[in-house]
Amino acid sequence: MSVRLTPDTNLVILGKVGSGKSEWTKRVLLKSLRRMKSQRIVILDAKNEYTNIPNNEVAKSPMSLNEMLYQGDNPPQVIRCPIVNPTMEMAENYLRAAWSPIGHENDPDVIYNPKFPVRVLIEDAPIYYMERGGRDPPWLKKWFVLGRAGNRCAAVTMQRTQLCPKVILTMSETICVFVISSFDAENYVRRYHGDMEANMVRSLKRYQYMIISDHLDTPLLFDPLVGRFPPRPKGVLLAGK
Repeated sequence: MSVRLTPDTNLVILGKVGSGKSEWTKRVLLKSLRRMKSQRIVILDAKNEYTNIPNNEVAKSPMSLNEMLYQGDNPPQVIRCPIVNPTMEMAENYLRAAWSPIGHENDPDVIYNPKFPVRVLIEDAPIYYMERGGRDPPWLKKWFVLGRAGNRCAAVTMQRTQLCPKVILTMSETICVFVISSFDAENYVRRYHGDMEANMVRSLKRYQYMIISDHLDTPLLFDPLVGRFPPRPKGVLLAGK
């Protein structure tokens, strides 16, 4: 069995700190996405975790991102956006800039016809978005609800689902799950995907991960070599001997 991430598929990567999700995103996901030669990848990098990925350009403002994507004949395949002060408004501005050339979205008589797919990687979404009681920000909602028609999709990482807008969780056809909290196993995986999936997630060990997708009959379990990922710092003793 296999699962493919198409240009019109939203993806969630969920896992606790140290579970392996960030290294997987850099080493597996980005490597796979680069094989879609026509797709452009925009990384919202507030934690400065993607400085070491190869062959990327840097956009330091939404306007700079928009110019890179839409004013040249050959846009960079990967554009990293280091965000010093992450806010919801800042994330919304970057999503707007990545959608189409500035100005098209304000003209009611012009429907922009996308020339290439764009995927936005939102690293640790709760840095920007907090749960808002079902009231999703307009550009986030546009990406997840209307984006598929124009091949505008997202890949979103997070540690806890209760801190993330529901539109991300409910409109993502595929999730990659590492070790997560019991709350998330019950209230997200079991609630939205089923008992079998929740029980499998509960049995995951560090660095193991599952892919759950609407396109799969059963989840896929992967057990990468632990040595592939850098070890966590040992720290100091708080209690005990």
